[in-house]
Amino acid sequence: MSSQPTATDLRMIKRFILLPLILTEFENDRKSIGLTVEHPEPYDELLQRTMDRVTADLSRVRAYLRQNGIKVFDTEWAGVKISAKYVCRGHTGDLSLMEYLRKADMDVAMRYYFGLDTEKFIRKDLPAHLLTTKPDAVY
Repeated sequence: MSSQPTATDLRMIKRFILLPLILTEFENDRKSIGLTVEHPEPYDELLQRTMDRVTADLSRVRAYLRQNGIKVFDTEWAGVKISAKYVCRGHTGDLSLMEYLRKADMDVAMRYYFGLDTEKFIRKDLPAHLLTTKPDAVY
């Protein structure tokens, strides 16, 4: 018998898709900063620490998926969206993120990982089971 994914399951699938993209952004920024500033070492250290936090969260997301019988596969870019297929306790589904939403989620998550205030981006008008205290793309 298959069971529908919960709101938390879907958030974790979304994070599984977005966190590697965030890591790639930070890595690209590290390379760019190294070429454009006179003293790149402090920036590089900050970005490396930030990437370590993202990597730790990605490990927790992977553990959640494993513990809850969720597999994510066939992630692909298709025009203006990124999509992935998943199997969650026997239920098969697709999760798609439009490009503009992906960018917005990544922007807020990157701010969060840098330790910036993201409170203004958190929706407080959602039903209780969907409320979160962190940006949606953050573990």
